[in-house]
Amino acid sequence: MTAGRLFVFFGLSLQAADWLNEGVRQPLEREITPTSVKDLKLIWKRTLGGGARLSSPVIMGRLITYRGTVELVFVSSSDGHVYAVDGDFGKVFWTRDLGSGPSKCLVPATPALTPNPPGVDPDADEEPPRRPLYAQAPDSLSHAINPANGKDFEGEPARRGSCAAALVVKKGRAGGMKGTRAPVVAGGVAFSLEPSTGELLGVDARTRQALFRSGPTSPTTSALAVANGHVCFSASDATLYCFGFPMEK
Repeated sequence: MTAGRLFVFFGLSLQAADWLNEGVRQPLEREITPTSVKDLKLIWKRTLGGGARLSSPVIMGRLITYRGTVELVFVSSSDGHVYAVDGDFGKVFWTRDLGSGPSKCLVPATPALTPNPPGVDPDADEEPPRRPLYAQAPDSLSHAINPANGKDFEGEPARRGSCAAALVVKKGRAGGMKGTRAPVVAGGVAFSLEPSTGELLGVDARTRQALFRSGPTSPTTSALAVANGHVCFSASDATLYCFGFPMEK
């Protein structure tokens, strides 16, 4: 990797946009534009677990861990596991078994990220405050998880709730919401998925001009997660796909 490319990679890793399951816009996207979107590639795909159904993903921006600064993509599975996958390289960062009781929720809920507190600049040099990731087990218990290591978030007990397609954090508590597969607008590009083929499509959000077609992947009912130059979704074959801008080696 060249020194110039290394600098660019470091800068990308410090971007702070999250995908928070709310709405169909990513207002903080900086890398994807109507000009750059043509360069998106499938940078990795990862089959998880034993073929259990996966939730839609969420993306967490800059996170400082004992293994360095990473961007993580989180998904839950119908067999009660939560996976954190490195957004740049597709390697599983940690796996958590929620150890659920009798199954009540047939569809795994998309995990929820807690937004940064008001006034916090996630791009500042100091480490931003640690905030929990919420995931729902098949027995409907929602668990607060430390996103850096998959362990319980201190002081946050598991709480029972209704089965949901996706979780969202409101007033410091995780609750359910309906899932959405509407197009996501990020950086002036409107992204959508073709469910039968899993093809990722991108059009100019203003003119509706076609800008990007990925080609088929796998059939999917997933919603999209878009942040920091990454576009990720899960497929019906328990595979997590992530498109982005390849890094030079």
